[in-house]
Amino acid sequence: MAKEEFNFSVTTLAGCKYSILKDLKKTYRTEKPYRSRLFWSTLASILTTGLSLVDDQVYQHKSKNLEHIKPPVYILGHWRSGTTLLHNLLCSYKNTAYPTTYQTVFPNNLFFLRGLMKRIMQLHLPEHRLVDRVRMHVNYPQEEDFALGNEAGFSFYYWFYYPRDYQRISDEYLSLSHVGSVKAERYRSRYTRFIKRCMLNVGGDQYIAKNPPNMARIPFLQGLFPESRFIYIESNPDEVLQSTFNFFKGFLTTLQLQDMDDETLWEFIFATYLHLYNTYQEDKQLISPSRLFELKYEELVADPAQLLVEMEQGIVSDLEPDEEKLKTLLDRHSKHKINTYEFEPSYIDRVNAHLGPLIQKQGYPLM
Repeated sequence: MAKEEFNFSVTTLAGCKYSILKDLKKTYRTEKPYRSRLFWSTLASILTTGLSLVDDQVYQHKSKNLEHIKPPVYILGHWRSGTTLLHNLLCSYKNTAYPTTYQTVFPNNLFFLRGLMKRIMQLHLPEHRLVDRVRMHVNYPQEEDFALGNEAGFSFYYWFYYPRDYQRISDEYLSLSHVGSVKAERYRSRYTRFIKRCMLNVGGDQYIAKNPPNMARIPFLQGLFPESRFIYIESNPDEVLQSTFNFFKGFLTTLQLQDMDDETLWEFIFATYLHLYNTYQEDKQLISPSRLFELKYEELVADPAQLLVEMEQGIVSDLEPDEEKLKTLLDRHSKHKINTYEFEPSYIDRVNAHLGPLIQKQGYPLM
């Protein structure tokens, strides 16, 4: 029976390469209340890194004939904007590949002793996600950045561990625009390897990614895969921001190695929202219109089947639906209870002060 709460003595750094974790420990300070959490995470990292040596040999054998990578499909959108629903729906199509929840934590241990480690992780994994009660499972699609942090040494999500250093982490890892050429080249090769491992892990050949930080990485992704396709989804910022705050707070209690007060968290959320949205609006001009599909969350939840038909006629015309899987997901979605919010006037005033013009630009009314 899976747990219902996120309550671990280790963080997701348990699956991090020890060399990467060692660099993080040198770069950022862990506060005293969280040193035990880091200690156990480090021990786990040493163990999983040792096992990964065998895993890498298995990967080398499996990947010998795996050279070509199709242009990936990237789902872009802020956290809590409907990216998870869209990702789950598209990943139900035949022959798709994606990072799994297991892989996000243990990206270096995909082949050797995978069955045992997945069973252990599933026993400790809550049945539902924090905040929205979305189902969780080790095999379900998940975001890239946690996995890339543990495998490639590049992740905006390092801020979850070191929230006091969020600005420094944002500057280096969010858009990748400040990354030096040597680091960028190393990340480029590791990212390609990461996608190949996703393909081998899941068994598909069409990579589909959901990762909010990718809103600020379009030039990097286009440079690596010029024919990449992008699907952008947005939702009412009033609801998105409150839900993001609740979501981040929940993750921080599980992952943080430093404290972060609510006021600082709010400032971080506002700044990140603005940066991601403005960067996307500027960089989307680099994408051919035939390779970009934009929608609103409200449209997706109202008629997901119809939107998928529209995508099948254009942006993902080469994907073949798995009717049974798709029906199961759509039935589950129809029964899922969506969170509703009643906002205090002070909250509305604050959101409007930070994002009023942007909200109106997105076509949502000011509250």
